[in-house]
Amino acid sequence: MYSDSFQGRGSSLPLRPRDLPSIDKSKLVKVAIEYGLCEMMNSMAIWPEVSPKDENFDFNISDLEAMFPEGMVDHNVDPIYKEMPKWEETVEGCKERYVKVVKALADKYPTENLLLITHREGLETTFSTFFKDITVLEVEDCAYVQLRREVSSKDGDAETGEYEVAQSGIRFSHNPVTIPTPV
Repeated sequence: MYSDSFQGRGSSLPLRPRDLPSIDKSKLVKVAIEYGLCEMMNSMAIWPEVSPKDENFDFNISDLEAMFPEGMVDHNVDPIYKEMPKWEETVEGCKERYVKVVKALADKYPTENLLLITHREGLETTFSTFFKDITVLEVEDCAYVQLRREVSSKDGDAETGEYEVAQSGIRFSHNPVTIPTPV
């Protein structure tokens, strides 16, 4: 965690992780920005006051990448989604997107530990997809879903087992529950 500014001696100096000289850059976690893990792109998830008037969220990836310490962003990663999803995607389309990205990244990097950071709908979808026959009732702020699977190598090819699912901050039911959709 870092602060956007440092208050001291009457001045405000910008302080960003890349400016910290004490970071051993060879031991940094690598970061890649994946469009497919973004928020559900519709007015159910994003308030009209902040939604794009021209239906185009225009993020400058270079600006986002500049927030990380030098050497932390992995430019060799080929993203699953090459651009932001289109505005007013359906809930079903969003859920399909999250599952596609999680599966594709896990299969692309079967022997790596991946930390995927996303939004509430992404956690709910991931949990309910891989932990079968449940209904998610609530996802708390800072909740997480952990997927683990055994990976073995046979003739140079990775073979993967079924996912084991763990979570924190997700309240769910094993019985089918009908959750009314907000109007």
